[in-house]
Amino acid sequence: MGSPRRAFPTSSTSASERLAVHESSTQGDVSSRRKAEVLAAENKLSGREKGGQQTQQQHQMTPSKRPVLNISPPPEDLFDESNMSCQDELLLDSEQSNSIWMENSVSNFSIVSSSSYNDNTEVPRKARKCTPRQKPGPKPVPAEEASMDVFDADSAKGPHFVLSQLGPDSKTCSKASSDGPQASGLKGGILSCQYPQKSEGKELKIVVQPETQHRARYLTEGSRGSVKDRTQQGFPTIKLEGVKESVVLQIFVGNDAGRVKPHGFYQACRVTGRNTTACREVDIEGTTVIEVPLDPSSNMTLAVDCVGILKLRNADVEARIGVAGSKKKSTRARLVFRVNIPRPDGSVLTLQTSSSPILCTQPAGVPEILKKSLHSCSVKGGSEVFIIGKNFLKGTKVIFQENASDDKSWKAEADIDMEFFHQNHLIVKVPPYQNPAITSPVSVGIHVVTNAGRSHDVQPFTYTPEPGH
Repeated sequence: MGSPRRAFPTSSTSASERLAVHESSTQGDVSSRRKAEVLAAENKLSGREKGGQQTQQQHQMTPSKRPVLNISPPPEDLFDESNMSCQDELLLDSEQSNSIWMENSVSNFSIVSSSSYNDNTEVPRKARKCTPRQKPGPKPVPAEEASMDVFDADSAKGPHFVLSQLGPDSKTCSKASSDGPQASGLKGGILSCQYPQKSEGKELKIVVQPETQHRARYLTEGSRGSVKDRTQQGFPTIKLEGVKESVVLQIFVGNDAGRVKPHGFYQACRVTGRNTTACREVDIEGTTVIEVPLDPSSNMTLAVDCVGILKLRNADVEARIGVAGSKKKSTRARLVFRVNIPRPDGSVLTLQTSSSPILCTQPAGVPEILKKSLHSCSVKGGSEVFIIGKNFLKGTKVIFQENASDDKSWKAEADIDMEFFHQNHLIVKVPPYQNPAITSPVSVGIHVVTNAGRSHDVQPFTYTPEPGH
């Protein structure tokens, strides 16, 4: 009995042990399979990352390929001149061509060439900006453009050319005639326009010319007086013939020669005094104009005693007309006189005249001899004479003359030593006398001549005969 009991537990124990061993082995297999699957997944993930890094490195080392534009040569009809056409109807051509120039549309050049000219459709086209002229639809055309001969090549199948016929220059001054100014009435119009001195039996003339030299004043200086006449005793005088009603005389400073126009560096200025003629200043196109009444009570004659000349600053001139224009400097000017005579029909007759040129710079002083080092010399000459004086300027001449009051008498020019030339002293060599065989001393005079004139005082000088005569 005891042995079987022992046998049962032994078998059960062995079975349980076998079951435990089987379960433990089964769990070990499962855990090992799971570990294998996890390792495989990790290896796979690491392999992908490595592959991605390698691919990224390859992309970095290998440059990306750019799309290549396959552009075929232009068609042969592009160079065919027969495609150029000239259309006469501007509106029709513009309407036809306006439909071409639209946004995201191909140009006229692309239409002329076939679609094979740009057969790469993968490249996006760049949108064009439409101007008002390129937008479709009718638009009004000015009468001036409609009257012009225009060749519009927008509709032509070829390169674009636009040829237009230019009209006359509209900026030119109106023709100088006896009609007078129209735009500004009695203001004188454009001062650069040319008007006649005599017309329709009426004449504006200068009875007395102004002086040839008048020192113009600056704005910072006081008045230097009116422009006088050449005698320095009166003033320039103007007379209007053929007119019996009161008019206004206009005076301004013009250029020194050629067609009359306002001077760039000098202006007229009003000079007032106790006995001067009443006048007023007006500004016409930036130029100062002096207006003086001209009445029949004075026989339409006027002595212009109220006009001076003003020198403008060079900086102001450069600011107004530019540096290039200001380089053309002139120190001479003319007084321009102009009258506007009304006609019965309401139009205006303009007459104009200009004076002789006036030098507007400081007058050069007259030369003067104060003292000389030598009073006599042999008829052979050759001796040096030191002359002390004033206003010895460039171009000075020293003249020895036998009779200063007679231009036909003998005279000779002395040689000046230019090394010692100065405004206040000279060294000259005495010229030989015309007759070397004189038997008695001959008296002559010495005077100095410059561009400003000659010295008033004549210095005496004596030629002595040679010994033995």
